Amino acid sequence: MNGLSVAYGEKTAVADLTATIASGELVALLGPSGCGKSTTLLAVAGLLNSSAGSVRFDGRIMNEIPTEQRDVGMVFQQYSLYPHMTVYDNIAFPLTMKKWPKSDIRRRVDELAELLRIGELLARRPDRLSGGQQQRAAIARALAKRPKLLLMDEPFSHLDSSLRLELREEFRFLQQRFGITTLFVTHDQEEALSLSDRIMVMADGRMLQYDTPEQVYHRPSSRRAAEIAGHPPMNFLEAEGQPWTLGARAEDWLMADGDTALVRGRIAVIEKTGKDTLLKVRAPSALLRVYASAEWPVAVGQEIGLQIRPGRAHWFDSRTGSRLEAGPELSELRWTGA
Repeated sequence: MNGLSVAYGEKTAVADLTATIASGELVALLGPSGCGKSTTLLAVAGLLNSSAGSVRFDGRIMNEIPTEQRDVGMVFQQYSLYPHMTVYDNIAFPLTMKKWPKSDIRRRVDELAELLRIGELLARRPDRLSGGQQQRAAIARALAKRPKLLLMDEPFSHLDSSLRLELREEFRFLQQRFGITTLFVTHDQEEALSLSDRIMVMADGRMLQYDTPEQVYHRPSSRRAAEIAGHPPMNFLEAEGQPWTLGARAEDWLMADGDTALVRGRIAVIEKTGKDTLLKVRAPSALLRVYASAEWPVAVGQEIGLQIRPGRAHWFDSRTGSRLEAGPELSELRWTGA
């Protein structure tokens, strides 16, 4: 993609998006609803016309190439299976359209059905499948012709959490096995961080950051990117009259006594989330979300002193939101509110 822009009338949905996706990579498009993720996917597929810029596959400009000639596979939230066809016929459909020999079609369908554990369902129609089974069939159909590019728009969002985890792990295995370049739209930070080779963080139709999951999480390019990538959201402390905003992830706090505490506050809420304990701490002019270590003695209403782990502070320009490479010494700061 080079300078890709998409407009609906006078409204710009995607603006000046430039990114290169390497062969075989899985790239997640991450951002809030309405930020332009799905619009980008549809423009790459050729289902939407761009208002500026270009889409290239292996150096070839695709802007004027019809969708059916772009060699893409697509999987959407709604499973988009043909209701009058069996699972077998749904998976075989793109190969039938390409006039593959029946014996080759059978081999390909059987291979994918076995990998996706739907071999015993091939004679059924979609209305006799569960949601997870329907999505497995939809993925098999998209992979059947081994497309150059696979486009997926929140394909697991309608599934329950355990099935979503299981299916995305299976999909990642298949994507790596076949080496299919994939664009994957999601608003789920955990999904993007765990699945991707790289993440494109988007907001308001623009790309904020394009990097590995590790860089996106540990070195967000801006305050906005830091807010989008990570759950719970990053904590921010702003000081009136200062050119910086201080950020810290929930897991990057330590208990500290009065002399060394950056900030003091009172525990308002304790949330047990399995192995983790999440505290909501009311501090001056801020509500901090902090993961407590197992050895911390905590109780609702307790006053607590906190300091950020060495090397884990994030600094942002208080005016532009851009990342700063350094800020004041934490040991010299005492937070009393903005």
